[in-house]
Amino acid sequence: MPTSYIIVDDFLENPDAFREAALKLDYPEQESTFPGRNSLQRLNMPGLSEYVSADR
Repeated sequence: MPTSYIIVDDFLENPDAFREAALKLDYPEQESTFPGRNSLQRLNMPGLSEYVSADR
């Protein structure tokens, strides 16, 4: 199956602050070989769902 990527540059006004907030979240211990983990909390990004769902 072909893989494609969409790169959105300059998406966040202050990416460093968002990264800092994400690093302060709690992440459970990794229990599998999958390299990604979801935090126990969520960061609210107002308008994200509407933005990525918009027809362009």
